[in-house]
Amino acid sequence: MKSADDGGSLWLDDLSINGVTDTFDRDPRWSARRNRKTYTSTNVRPRFNFGYSPTRHAGGKAQGEVGGLLFRGDQRYPERLAYVGDRLEPLTLDRPLTASGKVTLRRGVTDSTTLIGFFHAPDSVRVGPEQTSGLPENFVGAAIEGPSREGFLFYPCYGVDRESAGAAPRFEPLPPHILPDGKPHDWKLEYSPSAGASGRITVTLDGRSTSLDLAPEHRALGARLNRFGFVTPHIDGNGQEVYLDDLTYTFRQER
Repeated sequence: MKSADDGGSLWLDDLSINGVTDTFDRDPRWSARRNRKTYTSTNVRPRFNFGYSPTRHAGGKAQGEVGGLLFRGDQRYPERLAYVGDRLEPLTLDRPLTASGKVTLRRGVTDSTTLIGFFHAPDSVRVGPEQTSGLPENFVGAAIEGPSREGFLFYPCYGVDRESAGAAPRFEPLPPHILPDGKPHDWKLEYSPSAGASGRITVTLDGRSTSLDLAPEHRALGARLNRFGFVTPHIDGNGQEVYLDDLTYTFRQER
């Protein structure tokens, strides 16, 4: 199921069992046990449910982590944009940024994206009619995303201080896969303003690294960052269940 956690629907008719056919013109009164139940599903797009959790899915050293059910956001509607993040002193692209910890993907659906990294409140959840990019403004981090034919990849991406100005290209060779099997992984994010021509973001998962260079025009625009955590993309889509633990990240710029 794409967004609901109840079962699918299956109907049978004109059923033949050992040569006897039942057309179900009336209730056959089959033997039954616990086969009817009514409940409310909480896994319905776009009902976000993420933040602190007393669980230990990501394999951290102690109980407690951050994460949960995250759907893609939709920039056109304020109730469909969400985030959870630690407050930071204002950061920019002029100095290095780092983050690391444990991550697990417990459930993933096609056409879904989770963004992890540095962002800005309120700029990264600004409402508008634009539907040209799924990346929020003022974001530096990692994405868990397809394409669907490849499954889920873990790779770097960014958005700078202008709507639809950022990059999340398709990579060759492909970044590392992260399977929706609930297994914990080690990850790291590094941004170096002096690497490449205009700065470079490197994301590592279980020792495999993928790098993305900032375009010169994007570096000139810059980015404002004052949170670290999860933030929703800007184009609607399906959901993932992701958790982070044992996090270390840049809190303030060194003077």
